[in-house]
Amino acid sequence: MNEKKVIAIILNWNGLSFSEKCCASLSQLSNFNQLRIVVVDNGSTEHSFEELVAACPNAEVISSQENLGFAGGNGFGFKYIQEQGYEYDAIWLLNNDTECDINALEALLTALYADENCGVAGCDMLQSAGAMAGKVVSGGQLLGFPFYTPFLPKPGAHYDYLCGASLLIRKEVIEQVGLLDTDFFFFFEDAEFSYRVKKAGWTLAVAEGTPIRHCGSAAIGSQTYNKVFNYRRGQMLYIKKCAFGVFFYRLLFLFLGIFLYACRGQWAAFSANTCACIKK
Repeated sequence: MNEKKVIAIILNWNGLSFSEKCCASLSQLSNFNQLRIVVVDNGSTEHSFEELVAACPNAEVISSQENLGFAGGNGFGFKYIQEQGYEYDAIWLLNNDTECDINALEALLTALYADENCGVAGCDMLQSAGAMAGKVVSGGQLLGFPFYTPFLPKPGAHYDYLCGASLLIRKEVIEQVGLLDTDFFFFFEDAEFSYRVKKAGWTLAVAEGTPIRHCGSAAIGSQTYNKVFNYRRGQMLYIKKCAFGVFFYRLLFLFLGIFLYACRGQWAAFSANTCACIKK
């Protein structure tokens, strides 16, 4: 099981120092000999391509020439892997703002191949910055509108989706359902991918422990308007593609509840007026 060939795709957008630290941490993996690393420069403007190559000496660095978004950039990297004819058993989508412990890949492989029905393995990631600093994120559950619910994996825990900052994906899953949907720029592409994987009959797993530290959204920068716009866009696209039925019925019950509440208020007013007239 542990001799599986893995290719990691790491997306870089104006994150030279993050990519350097991420690749350096991968060099320390206990089973680094099983890993090939492909770094995709996704239209960076704050550093040169040559600087990125120098920062990631253990990786093959390629350039998309433009910002294709998270899904598109990873897709660009996967297309390169196909064109090169590289053999692999699993693809590892890994954010450049992560740092891996020595046993991170081993833990992910164990989680992925422990069950023949498991298609994708994620892991608990300790958030080191941002609003979630100090908390652990691995995935989430669909509660009305999808959002990340940080919780440690428990025996039998139910995940609707896994966090896209680290996804180890079986080759068979990619052949069956593809990778991330490029209709998404960033945000919710991991939720939609998890939905397709589960719909195809595969299960999701979470590696034990916290083998990866995640800076949290550093990969997409600090452009607040851009984040909010793409978050809402991704959310609506996810609802359209995967959860319209859930959304529709929740909306229906919301309006029904408002209607009944309004009727109750009108009935109460009618009863009060009637009682007042009788007393007169």
